[in-house]
Amino acid sequence: MIEEKKVKASFNLVDEPWIPGVTVARERVLLSLSDIFESSQNILRIEADSPLETVAIYRFLLAILYRALKGPQDVKQNAHWWHQKSLPLELIQTYLKTYYDRFDLFHAQHPFFQLADLPLSDYAQNWRKISVAEGPSNTTPVFNPALRRGAPSQFMDGLTPAQAARKLLEHQTFVLGGLIKKFITSAPGGPSATHALVILQGENLLQTLLLQLVPYVYQEDWDQPVWEQEPYKVEWLKKDPSVHINHYAQLYTWFSRSIRFEPEWVDGQWIVRQVAYASGLRPQWIHDDKSDPMVAMVMGKKGYYPLGLKSDKAFWRDYQALIPDVQDTAEHITPQVVNHALTLLKRTGESRVLKYQIFGQYNDQAKVLFWRQENYPIPAALFEGTAGKSVSRTVTAALEVSEEIFKTLAFATQKLAFYLLCQSGREPDLKKDVNPMRDSFPFYAVYWSQLALSFDKWIQTLTPGFDEDLCLMDWDRQVLEAGEKAWTATVKVVGQEAKALRAVALSEDIWGKQRQTLMKRSAMTMKEEVMK
Repeated sequence: MIEEKKVKASFNLVDEPWIPGVTVARERVLLSLSDIFESSQNILRIEADSPLETVAIYRFLLAILYRALKGPQDVKQNAHWWHQKSLPLELIQTYLKTYYDRFDLFHAQHPFFQLADLPLSDYAQNWRKISVAEGPSNTTPVFNPALRRGAPSQFMDGLTPAQAARKLLEHQTFVLGGLIKKFITSAPGGPSATHALVILQGENLLQTLLLQLVPYVYQEDWDQPVWEQEPYKVEWLKKDPSVHINHYAQLYTWFSRSIRFEPEWVDGQWIVRQVAYASGLRPQWIHDDKSDPMVAMVMGKKGYYPLGLKSDKAFWRDYQALIPDVQDTAEHITPQVVNHALTLLKRTGESRVLKYQIFGQYNDQAKVLFWRQENYPIPAALFEGTAGKSVSRTVTAALEVSEEIFKTLAFATQKLAFYLLCQSGREPDLKKDVNPMRDSFPFYAVYWSQLALSFDKWIQTLTPGFDEDLCLMDWDRQVLEAGEKAWTATVKVVGQEAKALRAVALSEDIWGKQRQTLMKRSAMTMKEEVMK
């Protein structure tokens, strides 16, 4: 029931609870901006409705800290706050007070992260437009259960102000480029919308924020987050302006889309059912590397490119990108947050970071196919002296072995499919017949799922003083075991008929030779270790 509300709509992020967190006592809480900075030592982590919301909130908090603290200028400051077990709360409170009105979601002149003069007429959209999980135009029922027939929505017929704030941050960070036809025909996506974003989680939120707070060059009128800038206007944004991304605070609060919430007073509370929606800023990177501190860069044919999530592989298969590359030829550039965190931990003498967290989405053009959060342990050897080179070399070698064995399996199963089809009395086509049959076999899923479980345990064996050869021998054993299970599962699927047994016999030698190679290599390594 819609009622008239004489008081102006207001929801200030500084005072109102809207950030979902988990306390160190494992209790779920909803916190305001004031609460979360004051309680950062007692909050374990941020945990929103989706991984995209979660990492967008982290980036928002970091942007506030960069401007409120006017730094950190170097890692010494981070280490000081780490040992103090507290952020400089007075500086943060002063900053939030200075820009207090700019954090009001429904402010008439400058609503938070929105375009105040964008009219609802001609630009109206349902609130689902800004939701990856609910928006029918950019997701699928397979990925998003909320779109399945008869599925109840986690939201009522609209968003509460707290939900709207989280969706706004998520959308401005992860909106994809594509047709929009509001101000301009086609709008670019968020600067890091398709990248895999890395967060190192500490023992509590305070540590997590400090681990991500890469040293920062502060200038009063440079790298201003969106709320410090003069409010944008419709007429200017209609010109499709290109704006430089100066530094971290501006990047983490990029104005990807022009949005304005239309609050309604319904059943005793404010809700958002409609939003005005149009294109935002066109990003221009100042630096050629287009670097985001949370993103790994990988060498390709045309130079470095940002690493994103892939539809056919988990991120652990690119784990070497999370380790500082100290080889002679840099195949990747580690995220700046990783380098900073390792430096900070060595300075503080701490080595209790819980894990790497990877956040991101995968899309096909303008359609989101999935989002994901992946968690991985951090090898303890990285925190000790110059062990990074040994860790990098060992992990790279292990992952290369994994890919090498998989290629052999894929070739063996391709031959198996070929010999099965040949017995039908015709010459099978590789692309139309053989490869589709090969891809229907379970070798891929069995192999990689088995290794994923093994990798989490194996990476934790890289402790200070670890033996590279022994660790690689152990990994060879686990790769061999995964390969055997994958081949056995595939052979079982083709059955026991005479033609199936014949096809297996003709193709098994390919996998058998690879098996023998791995076994011989392990035996040689063991012999060398015994001789030592």
